Amino acid sequence: MINEKQCTIIWHVDDLNITILEKKYGKVNPLSVKRGKKHEYLGIDIDFSTPHKFNASMIPYIRRILEDAPDDIKGLATTPAADYLFKTRDTTKLDKKKPKYSTT
Repeated sequence: MINEKQCTIIWHVDDLNITILEKKYGKVNPLSVKRGKKHEYLGIDIDFSTPHKFNASMIPYIRRILEDAPDDIKGLATTPAADYLFKTRDTTKLDKKKPKYSTT
């Protein structure tokens, strides 16, 4: 409720539609409707069963990922980024006579 008026929020992948009484915000497309207190959205379990609170969990989604992963995964990574992103190369310093900033 917003200002004692019903607010309906509809989401679908990357689209969001918010309606407060007669006003509609966002584009309107045909969407499927799921009503209830428990929903699953992009691997997130959303539970509105407790009044004034909601719970969001990805534990079942993560379990499915781990179950589907191959057994022979080896190694350790502190970051998902490739090693070459952190390597620097020796280059000459910038010429002090040239401007530090350029515009187009």
